[in-house]
Amino acid sequence: MEANRFEEGLEVLQRLRAFDPPAPEEDVELTETEMTLRIRWAKQLGDEGRFDQAMREVKRVRERFSGWSAPYRVGFRCLKAQGDSAGAIAMVLAGFRNTGQPDLLQAAYELQVQATTPVELLAQWDDALGDLSDDGWYLLTTGWIALRHGIVEEGVKRLQEIASDDPAYAHAQIVMGGMNVERGHVSDGSAMLVRGNWPWIQIPFVWNCGNCGQLERYAPVNCNGCGAFQSYRLTRPYTIEEPAVAKLVSAYVVDRI
Repeated sequence: MEANRFEEGLEVLQRLRAFDPPAPEEDVELTETEMTLRIRWAKQLGDEGRFDQAMREVKRVRERFSGWSAPYRVGFRCLKAQGDSAGAIAMVLAGFRNTGQPDLLQAAYELQVQATTPVELLAQWDDALGDLSDDGWYLLTTGWIALRHGIVEEGVKRLQEIASDDPAYAHAQIVMGGMNVERGHVSDGSAMLVRGNWPWIQIPFVWNCGNCGQLERYAPVNCNGCGAFQSYRLTRPYTIEEPAVAKLVSAYVVDRI
């Protein structure tokens, strides 16, 4: 029934466009509405096991809005459900390339680390995303993964490569500061935590969509990722283990400057 409602909605949009084509200044808004509807429909199709049709909708949305992370998330879920781990990983790596969202990298990590070593994983990512090797969010996420698996020298090297004016820099300072405190280097660690803590003071909580995992500073009525209605829940305080939350908080800080 849910998929039928999505189909009816798309049909109505298509009829309206044929009967009364939008003016150029209205075209983007109507198209975004249609694409949001299509990705909600794709998710529903995937949940019902209609993967071929779901992936066609994902492809259509990606071609129109390559910088939107929702189609990559839905495509990842469909490919993972079909047992195509390689395809699922390629989907979210492409998603990170086009959107810069660290949670897509984390999705790839959680799937890929089950079948390979962390060293091999990082090498494969560096090969696939080599042109993003100086991207702050890429360095942050891969550095965090390295430290999490005890590859300390490589992890610290990546985190130290993040430029001081990069939004990911403060988070890298928190990660390295926490590590130094745990190792007994309290003075150095505390200094790093002081440098890193200032952006997070005024936003200790974030909202998480229970349907697709989208993170927001505030809870919209409909999810900006999948369109679900009133699906947001207040999630736990920011922690040093969430690069995706770090990017969200950094955007908040930039808005306030």
